[in-house]
Amino acid sequence: MALPQDRFSAFTSLPRGSLFPEPSFQRLMQSLPVGIQVWDAQGEHLWSNAAALRLLDLTPKMLRERRLQDRLWNWVNEAGQPMAPHRFPVFEALTTGRPVPRTVLGLYRPREWHRVWLMVDVDPHLDEQGEVTHVVCTYTDITPQRLAEAQLRHSEERYALAVNGARDGIWDWDLLTDRLYLSDQWHLLLGYSPGSLGEEPSAWFDHIHPQDGPRVRQQLLDHLAGHQPTFESEHRLRHCQGNYRWVLVRGLAVRDTDGQVYRMAGSQTDITERKHAEAELWLAATHDALTGLANRYLFLDRLGRALESARQDPTGQFGVLLLDLDRFKVINDSLGHLVGDELLMRLAQRLRAQLDPDYLLARLGGDEFAVLVPTVARPAGLCQVAEQLQQVLSAAFCVGSDSYEVYTTASIGIVVGGTAYDRPQDVLRDADVALHQAKGQGKARYALFDGEMRAKAVRQLKLENALRQAIERQELCLHYQPVVNLQTGQLQGFEALARWQHPELGWVSPSEFITLAEETGQIIPLGQWVLRTACQQLKQWQQQWPTQAQSLSVSVNLSAYQFAQTALVTWIDRVLEEVDLPPAHLQLEITESTLGSYTEAETTLAALKSLGLKLCIDDFGTGHSSLSRLHSFPIDHLKIDRAFVGRMDREGNGRDIIDTILSLAQRLKLAVIAEGIETPTQLDLLQGLGCQAGQGFFLAPPLAPPQATTLVAAGRCPALSTEKDAIPTP
Repeated sequence: MALPQDRFSAFTSLPRGSLFPEPSFQRLMQSLPVGIQVWDAQGEHLWSNAAALRLLDLTPKMLRERRLQDRLWNWVNEAGQPMAPHRFPVFEALTTGRPVPRTVLGLYRPREWHRVWLMVDVDPHLDEQGEVTHVVCTYTDITPQRLAEAQLRHSEERYALAVNGARDGIWDWDLLTDRLYLSDQWHLLLGYSPGSLGEEPSAWFDHIHPQDGPRVRQQLLDHLAGHQPTFESEHRLRHCQGNYRWVLVRGLAVRDTDGQVYRMAGSQTDITERKHAEAELWLAATHDALTGLANRYLFLDRLGRALESARQDPTGQFGVLLLDLDRFKVINDSLGHLVGDELLMRLAQRLRAQLDPDYLLARLGGDEFAVLVPTVARPAGLCQVAEQLQQVLSAAFCVGSDSYEVYTTASIGIVVGGTAYDRPQDVLRDADVALHQAKGQGKARYALFDGEMRAKAVRQLKLENALRQAIERQELCLHYQPVVNLQTGQLQGFEALARWQHPELGWVSPSEFITLAEETGQIIPLGQWVLRTACQQLKQWQQQWPTQAQSLSVSVNLSAYQFAQTALVTWIDRVLEEVDLPPAHLQLEITESTLGSYTEAETTLAALKSLGLKLCIDDFGTGHSSLSRLHSFPIDHLKIDRAFVGRMDREGNGRDIIDTILSLAQRLKLAVIAEGIETPTQLDLLQGLGCQAGQGFFLAPPLAPPQATTLVAAGRCPALSTEKDAIPTP
């Protein structure tokens, strides 16, 4: 076949397979990375270099057996659609005689069965008559570029889907041009139409809440300077309607090889609902649900901050007032808890209106409130605040559906805080100590804490802990004060009185540890021990001195806590049976205030009386008993309070009161015992009024068991004896 002399003049009319007469030229063609093929006018393969064979995954033999229009070719177009044979670039060049440049084709390799992408260029060669003699086809492998383009296209599609489908706003800040891209969703989060805010960074920064702006800018600068690995900020952005939305903005700076930031991008999430939920949780965690005031947690937190401020400025002081309503339990029990809650709410409103806005008012629990005064110039200022609060509480509260008028007062403990305290709990502790001091002074009072109160509180705590083990350690004992017939001098019995000798503190006053026992509930085991021990002692005297002790009785005081015990009667009956003491020799002394409810008291007294023991009203005249109660109660004795006896030799009305009590007792057929006889004059006056029995230091002090035993043996009181026998005192 003859080939014309053109740019492919190397292809001469040589036998097939000898197209390149020069070996060097043939080696050059074989070494090219571009595939080259030559096809004749009839569509038969003439020659392929090594690159073409590799790209097409064919051998020369396979090419010689395959014609151009064979369906074995697996060509697809750029869109991936299969191509018919007549659409092949080589066939098109043969039939038209025109070049077919830069056609992208895909081909499945028959043996590897995966697609390669080729850039195909076909040039036809014509003879002098313009007929196609052959075509030269070149193949360039563009598979890597196609894959990269596909990945980029997929990435762009995914990015577009993510941006359009996400609820978050996307932003991209070109720091070199200072242009800011804000996605459509970014605009919609603030109620703006897409693209309406422009590309200036001010579109973002001008919408930041004024209180958040400085912080956001500092966070951004910290990240750009490399102090923080990422940018993350929660702040408020102004909505188009004027309100503010909470957003969480995250971003990351992109740096060049020199470490210079040239771009920054990130996202923006609307967290308004989360912030509202957090605010509600914070409100619930730090505020009282009933009154809306700060709760104990928040009060202690603010108190801790006040302590920190005091440490930074040692001259600075703060104040704490602890309030507790007086008799609130009575209101709750009588009118119900709903009315009690309403009273607390109204009281909180009244207190809040009275206090300075800088003060923190809190409800710590129940009917206990606290006030934190952040700055105190002098303690007298806190006392003035306490007086104002007590005054504002003095007016009646109108509560309940029936519009009850309720009056209440408050006891207040005051503490001046400063560097002397390490923890906020210690401040509240001392305020509570002062509060109890105020309550002990008679309610509706206030007390300013001092060091003596703390020492007393520490002592009380030690006593409380020691009292629980005092009985087991045999630190408690009973002394017995004689009860004497004032007319004959005969011994009638003893009143059993508990005494406590602490190994470190010495003798502890009964008024101190009995009150402590009642407050801590230890009065129940203590009272049981006193009753059993007193009964055992009297039984021992009866066995030792059967004649002298046969008519003696022992009196045991019964507290309100014991009187309210449902098992009281059963327990006393069991003790009497175990000790084998006749019930008539035991007398229980009960104060008027202990009797409480008429119906309950009558039931309990009747049950006690059914055991056969004697009952005595102690401290008569100081309580609220009425004649009807005395007439109905199964009482055997009245004990005249020492306050009336003490006034006999100083005030005439003291004798009149005792004379009235004696007359009343005579009409009710009750025996009378006068207590607190301290002087000969008091004794003479009582004898003159016809008082039957009495006790007091003039007659005999409370005696330890050995001295009391000596008196039992004598059977008489030396103070009323002509011989005046001395009685040893403890």
